[in-house]
Amino acid sequence: PPPPNQMIRVRLNGDWAPAYFHEPVRLTGLLTIDPTDQKMVVVDGLMPMRATFQLNADSVETLETRGDQLEWTQSVSDRIRAAGNRKTGGPKVSE
Repeated sequence: PPPPNQMIRVRLNGDWAPAYFHEPVRLTGLLTIDPTDQKMVVVDGLMPMRATFQLNADSVETLETRGDQLEWTQSVSDRIRAAGNRKTGGPKVSE
């Protein structure tokens, strides 16, 4: 496998596009050694982008973001709190 922080060129099958610029994804496919040297426009102008590895992606899976996880945990916390304060005449969950 490539060392940490190694740039990998990804070739996608199909027309997948991210919902936003820095969207976390899980890619699966065939990883090969295939050195490339492309020039891309970035904030500083035209920059060389070199990669030793290429991934021919068979699938792209969008991952949960931290915000999604926080939303879910807040929802669960609210339901637990509501159950603890229920008005059935019984004791609170914490008792």
